[in-house]
Amino acid sequence: MFDRARRLAPKLSMQFEVGQEEPHQVRIDFDQWDNRLKVQIDGVEVLDKYFAAGLRLSRAVELSVGGRHSLRIEKTRQLIRGSFRPQSFTISVDGLVVARQDSASGSLHR
Repeated sequence: MFDRARRLAPKLSMQFEVGQEEPHQVRIDFDQWDNRLKVQIDGVEVLDKYFAAGLRLSRAVELSVGGRHSLRIEKTRQLIRGSFRPQSFTISVDGLVVARQDSASGSLHR
């Protein structure tokens, strides 16, 4: 029963490049079943974060990419039954929003 629910839970996966002169590959994976965010930079896992249930609707993590760029990942959920509904992500590099993505549709908005 739980295996089926786990397979059906929304997931987010996106990959993009940061930097012009010295590009770095960033990969973001989020599994809504266990509320875990994983980030890899150049193939090395730099973050494996569990988001515990709470009252905040928005949570953010900030990372350094290559020592020259700042990466901000903000996760936002709905107020009512938010853990069971699609969650949205806003990705910013050096303060500029580069992408928005929804965990259910997997649609990417740049």
